[in-house]
Amino acid sequence: MPDISVCIPVYNRRDFILNAVQSALNQEVDGLEVVIVDNRSDDGTWELLQAISDPRVRVYQNETNVGMINNFTRSCNLAEGEFLLMLCSDDRLCPGFLKHGINLMRTTPSAALLSSVGRFVDPNGNCTGLNVSTIPPGLYDGISAKRAFFEFTGRYKSSIFNYPAGIMMRRSVYKKMSPFSLEVGDPTDADMWIRCLRDGDFLVTDYVGCEITRHFNQRGAESFRAGRYFEELLKMTVKHLREREDADVRKRFLHLLGGTAFPWAFNGYLKGDKSVWSRTREFGWNIPEMAIAYAERWMYRVRAKLGFVTVPGLKRIDRPSPLTGGLSHDFDGIRLGGERP
Repeated sequence: MPDISVCIPVYNRRDFILNAVQSALNQEVDGLEVVIVDNRSDDGTWELLQAISDPRVRVYQNETNVGMINNFTRSCNLAEGEFLLMLCSDDRLCPGFLKHGINLMRTTPSAALLSSVGRFVDPNGNCTGLNVSTIPPGLYDGISAKRAFFEFTGRYKSSIFNYPAGIMMRRSVYKKMSPFSLEVGDPTDADMWIRCLRDGDFLVTDYVGCEITRHFNQRGAESFRAGRYFEELLKMTVKHLREREDADVRKRFLHLLGGTAFPWAFNGYLKGDKSVWSRTREFGWNIPEMAIAYAERWMYRVRAKLGFVTVPGLKRIDRPSPLTGGLSHDFDGIRLGGERP
C-alpha cells in the first residue's frame, strides 16, 4: 500500500495542470502515488496528461463529464494510500509538505485530519498573502471544529481549514465519510472535513503546505459574484447546525453571513438587479440588519489586523502532541501574534 495518495481532479486546466503534478512528484517521500482524473477536458489537458510517463502517476478519464464534486469523489475513491490529499489542478504543493504531514499524522494516531498554512499566489507565482495563518499549531478536539468553523467563517469570511491542497486525511476515515456532498455545493470540501472530524482529532501545523493560485476564473470567485456562496453556506448550517445546542452558533452565523452579503446586495441594487434583493429576502435578511452585521464584521476585521483573532469553541486537546507539548486552552480571547513562515 502506498504511504500517500495525491489525488488531482481536473477539468480544462491546460495552463496549470503540469505544475500541479510536478509539485507532487517533487515531494521527497517514499510510497507516493499520484491519481489524476480528467473530467472530459476539451482544451488539451487530457493530451498533456497522456504524455506523463512517471510510474508513480495513474491517469484516468471519465466517460462523461460528471461534474466537479463527483470528480472529487472519483479521484479520491481511486486512491490506495494510507493517507490522502486532494490537490486542485490549479494549485501546487510546497516542498517537504508530504513528508512533514505524514510524520505528524503517524506520531498522532488520534488525528483524523491535518491542516497546514496556504500561500496565495497570482498566476505568475507571486505571493499575495497567507491562508489560515492564525491558528497556533496543535491538536484539537475534532467535534469542536464544527462550531469553530461557523464562528470563524462568520466573523472573518475565512475558514479554520486550509484549501484542499493543504489538508491531509487518513484514507480509512475518508472511506467512512465518502462521497463528497452534492447537497452543499462548493463548500463540499469543508463539509467533508467537518464529517471526518467526527472520527478523530484535528491536527494543525504552521508549515506552509501549498500554493493556492488566485485568478478570475477560479470557481470560488465566480460563486461569490453569483451569490451561490451564501446559498451554499446556508445549506451547510441546515446540515450541521440542526441540534438544539447549536442554536446560538447558527443564529450568530446567519447574522454575520448577512453582513458578508451586504456588499453583494448593495452592488446588485446599484446595477438595478432586483433579483439580488429578492434573494436576500429568501435568505431571511433585511437591509438594516445586513448593514449592522457588515459593521460588526469590519470590527472583527480591524481587530484581526491588530492581532486579535478569536476562534470560539475550538478546544485544544489536553495531552502531549508533537507540536504543542500538551498545552491546553480554548481560543476565545487569545491574542495571536507573529507571522507564519
